[in-house]
Amino acid sequence: MYHDVVRARRFELVDDEGRTRAVLTAEDDTRLVGIHIANAAGRPAASMGLDPDQDFPLITLRDPGGDQAQVSLTILPSGEPLILMRDNEGHERNIDV
Repeated sequence: MYHDVVRARRFELVDDEGRTRAVLTAEDDTRLVGIHIANAAGRPAASMGLDPDQDFPLITLRDPGGDQAQVSLTILPSGEPLILMRDNEGHERNIDV
């Protein structure tokens, strides 16, 4: 038997050691509605979802520490694509396509 609908605010995928490796959430600490994948250390490594304030799609890849370096790809509300890169020192650079 199965249910037609399963409703929850958060689903977590855990590995054999019980570490959370992926989260499907309506909203988390980043406020991004989507799926968040963690590395073996439990740090966020990749996210895909919707920006909660402006409701536009966003894909983000983070450095192994999950703190500084990242690459984000999005389509702005205006319809323009944008790639944002941040280095280990937190300096940002936009690439307009």
